[in-house]
Amino acid sequence: MTDTKQPIMKQFRRSMVVFGILASFSFATTFFGVWLLNLGVLFLGPLIWLGVIIIAGAIIVFKGLEAAWHGRGFGPRLIMALIAPILLGLAILLSSPLSTAGEVSGAWLRLMIERSRYETIIEKESQPPSGTARIVDREDGGITYTVDAGPPVRVAFNPDGIIDNWTGIIYDPTGEVLLAKGFDPVTGEFHMPSHIKELFGGDLVACRHIWSDYYKCSFT
Repeated sequence: MTDTKQPIMKQFRRSMVVFGILASFSFATTFFGVWLLNLGVLFLGPLIWLGVIIIAGAIIVFKGLEAAWHGRGFGPRLIMALIAPILLGLAILLSSPLSTAGEVSGAWLRLMIERSRYETIIEKESQPPSGTARIVDREDGGITYTVDAGPPVRVAFNPDGIIDNWTGIIYDPTGEVLLAKGFDPVTGEFHMPSHIKELFGGDLVACRHIWSDYYKCSFT
């Protein structure tokens, strides 16, 4: 390997390590956020990731520019200067799909582990209500959940968030929660029927299907 190629490969390997860490962090933040209740990880995660990518990105880009400054030849110097910004751009582009994949897979794993307990709670809460309140917060064997009496009865398991922004694994036998299409910044309204928007006493933002009648939903 020539003297010209050695610093290029060194910069490439260094950048790939940082790129891999950033990609893994984007996935892991939302994956473990499904489990780390009462910490608001799913909402703080993007801010944490932004801080990490700014610091790590600045360091690796600086290293690339430093290597290019001391390099030989215009071509190799240009390559060393561009490796880090290109990989950093890829990390940013992949952050959203990786974050979504982490959230969905984490929710699916938790659902598979807790499914029998969830189904027991659903069966119990599907009985005629003893009170008049439509929305009730409850706890059963360490599982916190919120019941929306509907009809039909829907249950939000392990709701977690910050102030009035929260997420949860939602049991919805109708699947109508998927009608929530998010927020329209032009109209200032949420895309969904009114009877879906106000489920669980909040504004339903969006949902993703996990398995069967279960969904991962976010509220504000």
